[in-house]
Amino acid sequence: MLVSLLAIAISIVFLNIVNKTKLNHFVSEKMKYIAAGIFISGIILYMIGFWDEGSKGNILTLFFRSSLSSLEMFVSHSDLIEVRHSMHENALYMFLFALVHFLAVLLSAILIIPLIAYIWHSKHVLRKLRTPRLFIFWGESTSSFMLAEDIIRTQKDNNYRILFLETPKDGKNSESSIHFTHLFNGSLVKNERMEHITSIKALLLSSKVSTLKRSNEQSLKDIFQYAGLSFLYKCLTNENIKDIKMFFLSSDQEANRKNAAAFISSVEPPDSPMLKKRIEVFCHSFYNDLCVVYSYGSLYMRSLGKNNISLSVVDSARLSIVELKNNPVHHPVNYVKPDTATATAQAPFTALIVGFDEVGEEALKFVYEFGCFVAPDGKKNPLKCYVLCANAEGAKNRYFLAHPAFANNPEVEFISFSKNSKDFHIWEKNVLNELNFVFINTGDDMSNLSMATDILHLAHRNRTTDPHLFKIFIRSYDIKYYHELCDMASYYNNTNPDWGENVVVYGCKKDIFTYKSVVEQQAVMDSIAFYNVFAKMTGRENWTERYANLSRTYTQHQELAYSLNQDMSNYWHARTKALLAGVNNSSNKERFDKLLQCVASRPEMTHYAEELKQCKTPEEHHAVVRKYCTYQGTDEQRHILFNLAKTEHMRWCAMMEIMGYTPYYDNIQDGDPNIKDTLRKKHSCMVNIETMQKVPSLSETIPFDYTVVDICLRMAAGQIHL
Repeated sequence: MLVSLLAIAISIVFLNIVNKTKLNHFVSEKMKYIAAGIFISGIILYMIGFWDEGSKGNILTLFFRSSLSSLEMFVSHSDLIEVRHSMHENALYMFLFALVHFLAVLLSAILIIPLIAYIWHSKHVLRKLRTPRLFIFWGESTSSFMLAEDIIRTQKDNNYRILFLETPKDGKNSESSIHFTHLFNGSLVKNERMEHITSIKALLLSSKVSTLKRSNEQSLKDIFQYAGLSFLYKCLTNENIKDIKMFFLSSDQEANRKNAAAFISSVEPPDSPMLKKRIEVFCHSFYNDLCVVYSYGSLYMRSLGKNNISLSVVDSARLSIVELKNNPVHHPVNYVKPDTATATAQAPFTALIVGFDEVGEEALKFVYEFGCFVAPDGKKNPLKCYVLCANAEGAKNRYFLAHPAFANNPEVEFISFSKNSKDFHIWEKNVLNELNFVFINTGDDMSNLSMATDILHLAHRNRTTDPHLFKIFIRSYDIKYYHELCDMASYYNNTNPDWGENVVVYGCKKDIFTYKSVVEQQAVMDSIAFYNVFAKMTGRENWTERYANLSRTYTQHQELAYSLNQDMSNYWHARTKALLAGVNNSSNKERFDKLLQCVASRPEMTHYAEELKQCKTPEEHHAVVRKYCTYQGTDEQRHILFNLAKTEHMRWCAMMEIMGYTPYYDNIQDGDPNIKDTLRKKHSCMVNIETMQKVPSLSETIPFDYTVVDICLRMAAGQIHL
């Protein structure tokens, strides 16, 4: 026993020393062959030893008994007592038996003991942890590893540690044990994960459950105790740890939501040291109704002082479209032939969305909101979005139920042609010249690639309009196919320069699961910065005050959701307004400088609300509104700014429809009050800007559209830095 333990210890030390050498990779790659050799040797030895009594002469029985006993050797179990007694006195047999048994145990130990040793090392580090930030990843998913690697790339202050919690895959309680199947099925995967964790110098602990249990009065201590992580909870109470971020990023979104809900529903006792810490939970899930409940439920609990845990939903579908919103090259404004002399669009905008999963819905929201422009005649520029999906009628009804403003909207049309049908190809050829954007998100990368190629070839043969106004967006779902998609895009983009870069691959996990997107939530931070500038210019409360004031009731939460979504859109759409004004062209610098002088001539709005309150007659009210809608400049400059404000109001209305709002009045009349009902999701300002000018109560909101335009142009000029 002592010799065996010593040999195992030496083997562990040796393997740790050569962990990065070719020998370790050789052992990993040849493990199943070595295991098979030991297994067969064990069968032969046991068949010799069991050649007695009922097994003698019965080959089938002998083989089954020997195979079972040989398997048990890998879990340190020996059936030597059942071997016929005469073999116990055979020195050669006993030596070979002991050697094979030792090799079987050693092989299993090579797989499991380094893991146990690494967990012990992690516990030692956690026990003495001095860094204030701790990133905890629940499970070892691809998304988790990508985010962990990006944290290392971007966080250079070394005041953090990364911890992975290994969980059972079946979601049930399990105890650590050595199984023969590890040798054939799990050894390479486990070694690869271990190498991944060690390469980023992360810590590792093991949880006995995959899904946490919820109860009405559980504390964080109870949660960790149930998961077999009492040691981790004790370490987290260390006063040096100030900031804890817990990530549930597995592909099992239901488990992610349940685990996140267990954390945010916890109730800490008043003397709990965890109340002094900042705890953030990040849950990978599509943003469904449960996510809304959990997010605002977390906000409500914190407003009552019952916990200090916040929840952020990591929606990969939304983040994939955010990737496009962050890049103004992919904005619809580039595909409508903008006339910068009037800030209008000279060409309609048309999009096709293939597949209406969560990504398809986000793509529809993107093109519907960012495709709003003023036409040369002053009306809304023509916009059309086709949605191709298998069950078009069901998808349409479901979408219209959540977004009633789309029910009678001719700009969005659901179609159900099979992508391989003759009808689809006839229809596609008919609309091909009109198409600007094609989003392909069928849920499968290879299907996406195949369909993108088919549509592109069809466009090459039949499109007669400007090919530079045509683009195909392919969603990347699985990172193992990402390079194939990029190769396809690169080939067509580089070998056909007359058509430009027509193919874009987006939504790859490595671009979505980044520190900037997930942890910093850059989209939210940018919107906060934009709103704070807006609030300062209009005399409103800042973002922090508004957030705190909208934390209690359901209606307040709806108001908060409405505000946050509009804030983010305002920031992204700033680039659209800048492009409409033509500020991206250096040759227009003089014209832009004069436009900025015109912008600066509008009165500041810090006292606008007070002046409106002091108005006693409609004439006084109209005079105040007109004052804050007036620029000192040429007719052309005022016309540009009016069209930009008009575009902003169209975008605002589109976003309201996307959030499920409908107009408050069926037929608004002069004298009707300006009313917003976030519970019923109705808003009186969801009319065109010309109608607003005729209704005094609505016209007073127009200066706010101008303020948004002013901020956008000043951002483009570098006068405002967010």
